[in-house]
Amino acid sequence: MKAQTKTTLLNIFGSMFSNARAVECGKTLPWWSALIVFILGVFLPLIPSMVSIATSSGSAFLNNLTYGYDVQLVGSSIGVYLDGYEFEIDEEHRLSATTLNGSEYQPSAEQDVTPIFKYINTETNQVDFEIYYSVRSTRGSSTLDDLLDTIEETLYIEGTNTIYEEEENTSSSSSSSEEVVLYRPSFMIYYPDGLYSAIVRPNSSTIYASTGGDWKHHEPTKNFLKDMLSVDGKEPTVDNEESLRKDSVYIESVYDNWKHTFNLIYLTGKNNSLLINSLVFEAIYVALSFFMGLMIFLLTRGKRNYYRYLSFIKCQNINAWASFMPGLLAMILGFMIPQYAVMFFIILLGLRTMWLSMRQLRPQY
Repeated sequence: MKAQTKTTLLNIFGSMFSNARAVECGKTLPWWSALIVFILGVFLPLIPSMVSIATSSGSAFLNNLTYGYDVQLVGSSIGVYLDGYEFEIDEEHRLSATTLNGSEYQPSAEQDVTPIFKYINTETNQVDFEIYYSVRSTRGSSTLDDLLDTIEETLYIEGTNTIYEEEENTSSSSSSSEEVVLYRPSFMIYYPDGLYSAIVRPNSSTIYASTGGDWKHHEPTKNFLKDMLSVDGKEPTVDNEESLRKDSVYIESVYDNWKHTFNLIYLTGKNNSLLINSLVFEAIYVALSFFMGLMIFLLTRGKRNYYRYLSFIKCQNINAWASFMPGLLAMILGFMIPQYAVMFFIILLGLRTMWLSMRQLRPQY
């Protein structure tokens, strides 16, 4: 091996740890080699967050405590189906509701968010799960926010299935010292653009876990609920309703169908999040690296600095070679501590640049 080749290889691999070799690489190696290292340096820190988003799923909210959500969801789905509702997903990936006679379902005149089924716990006489249908069809997240605001107004008194009304509570509280305990059941919202479901802790009004999304990745179907509830030739009827509600195998199978649906509706949001997060943080990393190269250039402009002859491009090349190791370490730490994955490169690159400027490129006295 030629001496020059050996020196070049030592500088390339040594630049990960040695400031002196990072400076030599920036000074002597061509600009395109610095560009390659720079691209790797700013891309590696993104990998942990990209992997985390890419491996997430819409059914992940069911991985922890569900407070009987599986039985409530399946039981409510059977109830809605037997009540005669059919949900159709058309070729444009939009959902609409009809009844069994084919006429279009219309919500009540007072509101366009209508509760269509309540799953009542026979032991506590409480509503454990509620299903809503809305005809609101405006695209965008504001639609879901409006729907949730409407549903937040629905509270129940503990131990009953009676909707709480503020006027009644005000009058009763004046004549009784007993505190009225209010709660909100877990719920699901069908609306033209998507589906949203949330788990609420028992006797609470705070959402514990939730998921939602649109129908863009769901295949068109004439009867969505029938597809969900038909398992191994079994389909809910008035005669077998009670037996299916107690059949653990059937409940688990339908529950798996719902998990698959949650994963499908989550795909659009996941893909958008993956793209936006990658672009935003990649832009931040590129801008930060460019700024650190500018700092190296400014810090070497002093009259007593031996490296004041370095041009702006050379300083950027030096910073590019110095950025690879922070990028590699940020990727490793990002997998170890995912919640801070996007911050490690910013911190490590700042430390490396400061170390480089103070140790290797400092003025000579």
